[in-house]
This record gives sequence, C-alpha cells and structure tokens, in this order.
Amino acid sequence: MIENFDLFRPLPFLDTTRQLARQATGRVGLEAMVWYPDPPTYQFVNMLEEAAKRQVQAQAKIDYYSLMTTDFHNNLFPMPQLRRERGRKTQEMVQRMRKAGVSVDLLNPPSLLQRLIPQLGRNHRKIGLIDGVGFVMGFNLSKYNFDCEDIAVALTEPQAVKRLAEVFEEAGLVERDDREIYCGGNTYLLVDYGRVGQSLILDRAVEMVRGARDYVRWVNLFPPNGRLEVEMARASKRGVDVEGIITRPVWVRKARWDIRLMQLVNSLQSYSLGNQLALGYHNPDIHAKVLVTDNQTLVGSHNLVWEGVWAGTEELDIFSTNPILERKLNRYYAQLKLGSRAA
Repeated sequence: MIENFDLFRPLPFLDTTRQLARQATGRVGLEAMVWYPDPPTYQFVNMLEEAAKRQVQAQAKIDYYSLMTTDFHNNLFPMPQLRRERGRKTQEMVQRMRKAGVSVDLLNPPSLLQRLIPQLGRNHRKIGLIDGVGFVMGFNLSKYNFDCEDIAVALTEPQAVKRLAEVFEEAGLVERDDREIYCGGNTYLLVDYGRVGQSLILDRAVEMVRGARDYVRWVNLFPPNGRLEVEMARASKRGVDVEGIITRPVWVRKARWDIRLMQLVNSLQSYSLGNQLALGYHNPDIHAKVLVTDNQTLVGSHNLVWEGVWAGTEELDIFSTNPILERKLNRYYAQLKLGSRAA
C-alpha cells in the first residue's frame, strides 16, 4: 500500500504506476516535458491506452519540446539518420495514443525563437495521477532519465491529490503569477508559471538556506549557483553543515553548448566564493532535485538554478515541514552519499 510521501526511483515508479493503472476506475494521467520513444516511455503509453480501452479517463500532457528535439538535440539542425528516425517515432507515438482514445495535450506551441532555442518557455513539470494517488516527479519519460538517479514523491492525502489534479488540469490553459497552494497539514505545492526572471520556488529555496541553522542537503544535476550558492556559502561560513551530491563533471563534456557555457559561468562564481561547498559526485547521473534544510524540504521538477528561471520554465515542487518527508529525503541522501565520491 502506498503511503503519503513514499519515494519511488524511476523503475519502481513504473512498476507501481502500472499496477495502479490496471485497477484504475477514474483517471490515469501523466505530464512531462520529455516523452521520447524509448522502452520505458512505451510502457507508460501502453498503460494509458489500456486505461482508455476500459473507458477510464486517460490523459497525456506533453510539452512541444518533445517534438522539437530528439535526444535533447534540436531537430532544426543536421543530425544522424537514426536520430531523425527517432524524431519521427515521437510524432507517431502521439498519433498512436490519440487513435487509442488517450487525450493528448501538446503544451506551449513554440515561437520562432523557441524553435531555435527549444529550452525557452517549456513546461518542465512532471505529474502523475492515478485515481486517488498523485505523484510529483523529477524525471522525464526517456531511457536516459530512467537510467539516472531520480525520485517521484507520492501524495495520498485527498486534499493534496485534489490540488495536484487542479494543477494538472490547468496545464497550458492559464497564465498567472506563481503561487503557493495549501495541501493540508504543513505541505504546499509551489507552482512557477514560466514568467521570465521570476520563480517562487527558487525564492523559497533561498529563504530556506538563509534561515538554516543546523544543516543543508542538496541533491541535483547541477551545483547550486546564483543567489542560492551565495546563501550556501554564507551558511557554511556561519557554521551550518552544508553538503551536496551532484552529477560527475564528465557529464558536462557530453552536454549541449548551453549547459557547458552555464557550467563555465557557475565555476567562475564558485571560484570567486572560494569553493566552500562540500559536494560529492555520483554515478550514474543525478537528475533528482532535492533541498533539505533543518525541518524544511523542497522537492520536485525545479533545478533551482538561475538559467531555468530566465528561460521561463514552468515548474512544480512540494514544500513541506512534515518530519516524515524530511526523514525520507535525508535517508535518500544518505543512500546516495554511500555511492558518491568527494569532489
């Protein structure tokens, strides 16, 4: 039985949602920025198609990024034939779901600038909904993401699931200021609506670190940067135990040009701050986004770096002071730390 705040890595998440979907009577819904034609993705596609066949409401919300890119590379630019074939398969996958009765929403049709730079203005949220269980996920639907270290957080409290469903339903339909949604107890959903240069989630992360007196734990693809790194350096100076686990640097050498440039800028800032943060490298790649400080937790889709804020991405995180979630995320961090090495 799934309990509130249970954590699921990608493959256990797939197994769990598949079991839940077989028993679903009301809704099976998934939202992610990336749906690439890979084995894990097709299993979710099958899950949705089987639900639709049983007359269960089946919904897929896919950002246009999935149609503009293949394996995270822009489709406008020359690419190997195999990659072009994979791009066609993505479109075929969308049509297949629609023919099977799945409601497919393609979010954020791109402007000309966004076609040139697909990272701009994307819906970066990841949501799962199956009847009375909701999931706030960190991972996209692709083989790469299912090979990474990542988590989804389960929500089972009725008020939290209802609020998550409302966020899911409004995807692509509303433009509003970022907001904090009360989910009962001491838990909130923080929603960024993609306003360039503005992020309620990043602001909350900065506040968490600024107020920390005991410890800060960071799990992310990237090292912290911008205002958040400054606050972490200050926290370390005042005696707070600041640690983090990130993806090994070799990943950057294989990354897109924009990520390599971002990491260069970040490295210069870290050098200017004296490289005071105790970071460990993890293999396989980290894709989870977790921040825990004292009795506060933040987990979800936001990378908590300034580049996403200025790219105008839509994001969703859970913010909570619930000790159960804090304990589970600290346990997750401890497990990752056993498999990491010092930076």
